[in-house]
Amino acid sequence: MPQSLASAIDGKTSATAKPVTVLIVDDHQIVREGLNAILGEDPAIQIIGEAADGIEGIEEALRLQPDVVLMDVQMPKMTGIEAAAQLKTLLPAARVVMLTMYSNDMYLVEAVRAGAVSYVLKDASRELLCETIKSAYAGHILIRSDMLRQALTGLVNNPAHTNSPNNQLHNLSDREIEVLKLVTEGYSNREIGTTLFISEGTVKKHIQSIITKLGAIDRTQAAVKAVRAGLVK
Repeated sequence: MPQSLASAIDGKTSATAKPVTVLIVDDHQIVREGLNAILGEDPAIQIIGEAADGIEGIEEALRLQPDVVLMDVQMPKMTGIEAAAQLKTLLPAARVVMLTMYSNDMYLVEAVRAGAVSYVLKDASRELLCETIKSAYAGHILIRSDMLRQALTGLVNNPAHTNSPNNQLHNLSDREIEVLKLVTEGYSNREIGTTLFISEGTVKKHIQSIITKLGAIDRTQAAVKAVRAGLVK
């Protein structure tokens, strides 16, 4: 695990002195049992409930108030993406992590639109799955960089579901908007500097300012937040 991510996660869990509570939502009992067994080995994670579809998942989430909801994408009655969108309004404090067998770009785009903070495949290792849950609780967005870039590109090209920019976004300068747009396209600090003819150090200062103004934790969260709000198109 990267040192910065590990520190952020450790800081959050140490500060609360309690395990991350998780609700598992999946329509296959064998998957739920397997996740219980895998996650149960980590003392920093506590499974507090299960649900077999999106509707039951929302009901259980409202009743149990979990820190993280581990949600399958395709389920009967209501999909995980539809449930995630509702939980974003009904229980905004809960972090939704989509767990799926599908690496389909459109599912990822819709999951990001719905408010999911992470998207992980079911063949992920136990270590990655536990990291994803802890990082989601710590406020980080943990999506593979290539998958995230595809999702952000989809959001930029199809902004119909985004919201109007809020006051935080209006506080960004023209230069910060230019930098943020390149961040959403997957550019590194060096590439951004080359494109805009500014130093890498200046790029870092702009990104830190953007993160602060948007109330984000890192550049990834800032990018997703801006695209969801319709600022970057």
